[in-house]
Amino acid sequence: MPNKDAPLRAGLIVFLAYVIWGLMPFYWKAMKSVDASVILGHRAVWSVVFTMLLLLAKGKLRETFAKVKSEPRTAALLFASSITIAANWFLYIYAVNHGHIMQTSLGYFINPLVSVAFGVIFFKERLRRAQTAAIALAACGVAAEVIALGELPVMSLGIAGTFGLYGVFKKQIKTEATQGLFVETFFLLVPALAWLYTCQKTGVSHFPYSASLNLLLIGTGVMTSVPLILFAWGAQRIRLSTLGLIQYTSPILTLLIAVFAYGEPFTGVKYVSFGLIWAAIALYTAEALIVSRASA
Repeated sequence: MPNKDAPLRAGLIVFLAYVIWGLMPFYWKAMKSVDASVILGHRAVWSVVFTMLLLLAKGKLRETFAKVKSEPRTAALLFASSITIAANWFLYIYAVNHGHIMQTSLGYFINPLVSVAFGVIFFKERLRRAQTAAIALAACGVAAEVIALGELPVMSLGIAGTFGLYGVFKKQIKTEATQGLFVETFFLLVPALAWLYTCQKTGVSHFPYSASLNLLLIGTGVMTSVPLILFAWGAQRIRLSTLGLIQYTSPILTLLIAVFAYGEPFTGVKYVSFGLIWAAIALYTAEALIVSRASA
């Protein structure tokens, strides 16, 4: 007999994953004395260590290597996804530690709509009218930012674009979350170690740091892996429309942190740009709910 509480539990687990992601600026800010590229190197190295330990505990490490060796296309896609997620991580860490937390929030608000656009470009998916209108509204929101700043919001677009591309690659990969993350970070291991060595030699990095900072750097592997694993487990067990609503938990928390914890200004122009993007999200989400209920 099916467990009626299972979808609720899965939804709460996905919600927890997005809460962790939303609160992540506090974690990166605690390491603001460390160069963003050095944090990225540690994040890759310790993610390999953590996911490898998980796979060893499950007895799936050998199976993971065998799968990659026997499926060249999967290996190529995982390599491509490793590059895009590394770029996303770097932009996010750099933005947070250089006082641009609000730009990260804007990027993740835009991201679902970027993913819809990528679906059209890469998978020939057809947009419904409301989806087209939502993307147009979001584009107007970005345009408002461009007019206000006098330049493109590079951080926001970079974060949304790299994560959107990551989704394009992941959509084509059929691997369990821990295995996929292990392989992605394994591809980054040698470049990450080489970069950390170079940074150490040139004085950009001064590892080991204080005991607390060392623990934070080692903990990047856990902070990277745990929410992704929670998300992968829960997302398979809830409706897509529910997932669509929950995913805005992260950028909402990040925006609140930017304004109330770190005092980033939320000016009149921000009300316009964010307002247009929130309107796009509301339209997109409402339309998705209506379609989902009609299908049911």
